[in-house]
Amino acid sequence: MSFTFLSHFYKQFTRSSSFGKEMATKIFLGLIALMVVVYSLAFGFALEKILADGLKQSDTVGFLNGLLVYYFVFEFMMRYFLQSLPMMEVQPYLHLPVSKNKIAHFLLVRSLISVANIFVFLLFAPFALGAVAKQFGTLASYDWLLSLWLLSLTNHFAVVLFKKKLDDSVWGLLILIAVFGGLGAVDYFNWFKLSDISKLVFHAIIETPMGVGGMLLLALVMYAIDYRVYLHAFYPDEVSNKNVQRRQTDFGFLKHLGLTGEWMGVELKLILRNKRTKSIVFISLFFLLYGNSPAPRQVLLQLTSVSGLNYFYDFFL
Repeated sequence: MSFTFLSHFYKQFTRSSSFGKEMATKIFLGLIALMVVVYSLAFGFALEKILADGLKQSDTVGFLNGLLVYYFVFEFMMRYFLQSLPMMEVQPYLHLPVSKNKIAHFLLVRSLISVANIFVFLLFAPFALGAVAKQFGTLASYDWLLSLWLLSLTNHFAVVLFKKKLDDSVWGLLILIAVFGGLGAVDYFNWFKLSDISKLVFHAIIETPMGVGGMLLLALVMYAIDYRVYLHAFYPDEVSNKNVQRRQTDFGFLKHLGLTGEWMGVELKLILRNKRTKSIVFISLFFLLYGNSPAPRQVLLQLTSVSGLNYFYDFFL
């Protein structure tokens, strides 16, 4: 059945009236993806040197383990802005003897075919086979790298679930701000160090092979949740009016401003309903956290000077 679905996708793509335009777009995006892959792989080979020479860290493995929690938080944000939901035209198959279970599994497995799901190997495979293998052994380096990949897949399925259930509601935005704001507050007020917890967890994964099993179980749980969500989403008419009304955003607090407030509410609804404008708003809020401190620029300059990517710093900053 999967080959049938792939055949239908191929025919739909090649027989489209805008086939030439779509092909050109995909070729351009493919070249960009190839460039990102090459630079990510180059950064992966230079990672150990950056940590040892640039940041003057004697225990590069422990230091990187402490930073991995921030990497996966950043990965979640990037996936949220760039990753699209696995979609297909389900209606033509509903009246056919096609198992809805197979459709749901096909959508989720097909969503794994993405460059974002191999970034962990590009960034951390050279480090794992180098620094981790020298310090803890080859088998431990494989366990560590596989655990990072499984955690990245968990991130993937978490983003799919979030965008499927909460992306169109104000509650989704509030939950996103609350979670990441809470993580930032934890470090800012020194309640406890996320880096210490991250270092402890990933160091335990290196020393205990059972850690890979825990990460695999976590990824399977997120896959099962996404599967159930997609399985119940094949019939839009089964969604109750209560759930539909819950997703409607009504900025009632603007009504006391009169006609101006009503127009402001309409504009906000238009912004939040469109994917591009909503992404720009979220990215703008994200960059507000950058601040005016020169410290991030100095750290970035030091890292790029060690890895030989100085011109990136000059170009972007």
